[in-house]
Formats: sequence, C-alpha cells, structure tokens
Amino acid sequence: MANNICSVNGTHDYKADGPRSYKCVHCNDIIYRNRYNKIYGDGSVTAPAPAAPALVVAAEKAPVKPNPIVEAIDKVIADDSILHPDDEYMTQMKALPHHDKHGNFHPLDDEALKDAVSDTKVYGHENGYTFNPDVDKNFWIEKGMLEELERVIKLNTLHGQNVLLVGLQGCGKTTIPIQLAAKYHKAVYVANCGAMTTADQWFGSAEVKNHETAFRTSGFLKAIQTPNTFVVLDDWGRVENPKVLNPLFGFLDDRREAYCEELGQTIKVAPGVMFFATYNVGAGFTGSDPVDVALKDRFRVIKVNYPNEKIEAELISAKTGLEIEKAEKICSFASKKFRSDPNLPNLSTRQLLYWAESVKAGASFRDGLSYSCLWSEDISDDMIRGILMALQQETGEMAAGNDWVKLV
Repeated sequence: MANNICSVNGTHDYKADGPRSYKCVHCNDIIYRNRYNKIYGDGSVTAPAPAAPALVVAAEKAPVKPNPIVEAIDKVIADDSILHPDDEYMTQMKALPHHDKHGNFHPLDDEALKDAVSDTKVYGHENGYTFNPDVDKNFWIEKGMLEELERVIKLNTLHGQNVLLVGLQGCGKTTIPIQLAAKYHKAVYVANCGAMTTADQWFGSAEVKNHETAFRTSGFLKAIQTPNTFVVLDDWGRVENPKVLNPLFGFLDDRREAYCEELGQTIKVAPGVMFFATYNVGAGFTGSDPVDVALKDRFRVIKVNYPNEKIEAELISAKTGLEIEKAEKICSFASKKFRSDPNLPNLSTRQLLYWAESVKAGASFRDGLSYSCLWSEDISDDMIRGILMALQQETGEMAAGNDWVKLV
C-alpha cells in the first residue's frame, strides 16, 4: 500500500522497478501506473505525476484536490481544439514532463516509463510507417485555403473528414497536408497510389516465413489505426485501375471502417485520422485515370493554384539562395511566356526551382532554362528558338554559342 510519507527519508524517491511499477529507493514502497497514466497504490489515487522520475502520491483517504496542471491543460484544450482532442488520455499525458504540449513522446533514460505508454498510440509519435515532418518556413499557401483547411481540421475532431486537393503538377498538393501536419504536430503517412496494382495491397501482403505463409500488414493499415494521423493518398488517379481504390470506400464514408478478408476482422479508422488525396488534372496527365464520382463524393474538393509572381519569386529566392531580382526575372518570364500561351506547356513551381538552382550555381538564364525544364514533346525546335530569343530580350543576356567540348 502506498504511503505519502517515506518512513526513512520523509520524501519518497520513486525509481522504475518494472514495466509499470515504481519503488521508493529508501523505504521500498511501491506504486503503479496504468495505461491511462493513473497512479495507484491503494486504489484511490488518480492524479497524474507533476514531475518525473519522482512520483508524488496523495495522502491515503484524503480527497483528491484539483490538479492545477491538468486544469491549465484543460484550458489549452478548450482554447485550441485543432491540436488536442479533449479526452482523458491526452489530458493525463500532457501533464507529464516526458511529453511536450502537443502530446509528442520524448524518450528519456526511464525505459520503464516509456513502456508504460507503449501500448497506446501516442499522438504524433513516429513509428516507422508514419513520420513527423519538419516545418518549412518558406512554404506559402493561399490565405482562404488555409483558413478552410483549419476549419476542416477542427471538424475532424468531431467526425472524420476527407480533402481532395486538385491542380496542376508541382503546385504543392502533396506538400500541403505534410506542412499542415508539421504545423499542428501530427504524424503523416503518404501512400504512393501509383504503386498500387491490386486492391488487397491496401491491407497487406502474404509472405513466406520459416516455411509458413504469414500475412504482413501494410503501412497504410497501421497508419489509419494510429490516432491523429494525416493519411495522404498521393496521385490517387495513378492506381493500376480505378477498382484498386474500392477497398477505401468504407474508410472514407461515415462508417469509417472496412472488413479485411485476409485478417478476418473489421478495421476501424482511429479517432483523429484525416484523409487527404491529391489528383493532377489536365489533358497532359496520360497516366492518370478519371476519379470515380462516388469516391469523389466522399471528399471536400479544393483546387490548388501556383503562387502569384511576387510570392513565387520570394519562395524561389528563399529556397535556392538566388538573388531576388534574378528570381523575379525567372517568375516573370514563366508567367508571361509559358503560363499565358496555351500552345506552350506549363512550367511548374518545381521546375522554376530547378531553373533557379542552375542559375545560382553559375548558369546563364538561357542555359538554366534550356537544360533544366525547356524540353517537351509538345515544343518544336522553332518554338524553342523563339522562347530563347524572348528570354534574351527579357534578361538582356547576350546569346552564347553552343560549342562542343571533350568530356575528359
């Protein structure tokens, strides 16, 4: 039975004694911690520990007083429902110094305490199939789009939400959910839909081990069962055929579950999981199939555009280190020539970054464009010559000859 006063030292000094037990190094008094982080010795005390590794236990039979730490965290939860679902587990977890205010686990030398929470899914914890992204301080997003996505993230705490991001290539569709996860301290799983050739791949695959056939659960299945994870269905129009997406219907509607024949059980989507899908639109995307209307109906659809010239130049300059004046010339030319002429292929922000990197490394504007992103099967040699002449007029560079040299 736990006592609040150490008979040897006056104050207990609890150290890990087992997976969920802690023993005072002075008097050998033992307390325990269950999976919900409640401390119990005599069965009546449930207040979380205000410090670690020492665990303070209230006096026997005394009423449990309000915990100011938990009260403060409750206020944070009430003020910011985007970051924290209001449940007992997260309230208790955030009162521990082993976790930051977002509930992310930071392992210390206390392996026993780490094990004490290992049988629950720690929100935002990296686990091998999801990852915790870093914030990109140079990532830009439309203000209205960000506000809508934040509203949807709040709604996701009430019931599951799905967002389909559509747009041209290289405009940041995949990066948006990754950066939202970074901002709001979520874990992310990105499913490469282009690699999905059969419907059962979503659940896992059979493998032979020790002369026996076993079923290996997929990363996707593990991710959707990890609370507060952003699951990204990247380029979902590139699956082998549209029927490959059929197993997702149950996960994406109000049921939030689907039956897995291989496992013989119903798989439920964990609380806080939010689905994103990305989709390239346009006639040039020959490897992308049309989206099934019934599947699309399960998503909010948001169109993603390229940034305007000013923002795009700032972004390119920040990411490549290229002088802002040169970045502005690149973006201005791309906007005037490529994005305004329906006969020319579009240059994405990703391609402009390639061009800017070459210029930063010492290339001329002409060579940076020519060898980074100019070629396309839709552009003839005459069109290329016209583009380079226009670039020369725009930048004031002198045309250079295209000599041949020996490699060594």
